[in-house]
Parts: sequence; structure tokens; C-alpha cells
Amino acid sequence: MPKKVSKAKKPSTRKKQSVSSKLQTKAKGSKFTPSQLRKVYNRGLAAYASSGSRKGMSSHQWAMARVNSFLRGGPARKVDMPMFKKSKKKGKK
Repeated sequence: MPKKVSKAKKPSTRKKQSVSSKLQTKAKGSKFTPSQLRKVYNRGLAAYASSGSRKGMSSHQWAMARVNSFLRGGPARKVDMPMFKKSKKKGKK
């Protein structure tokens, strides 16, 4: 019986972007700034480490999914929005 020859993966033709450039791109079409999205991203990284996560999902995928949920008005916005409301109140003193 002949051995099976493994097929090598083709290199990706997708251009890799840094996290900051992805967040800037997402901020252009929304009412949030890149720095606000960075805070949500960092909270997503912390949530991945502290709570359970899906099998096979990296911490950066988890954090970007939280940013996407925040932008679309999902559960992440309900959790993260008070963080921004507090900072605006402090600045008005």
C-alpha cells in the first residue's frame, strides 16, 4: 500500500494587518474612536483569560469578536458602554 502524500498548505494571499490598523478601519465607519475600540479590545483579551472561551479560538479572535459585537450593538455594548459614559462625565467637571 503506497504512502499518502500530504498536501502542503498554500501561502495566504491575504495581507496581514496589525490590530491598530484594523481598529482604525472599523472606527471610520462608526461613531467610536480607535482608542475606544482599543479599550474594548483589551477588555476582550482580559475576558478571554478570566472566563471560559470557545475551543479552538485564540485570545485575539475573542477580543476582535468583542469589538465587532460592540460595534453592532450586541451584548458587548451593554457591558462596555458604561465605561465611556463615566469618562465623559469626569471630563465635564
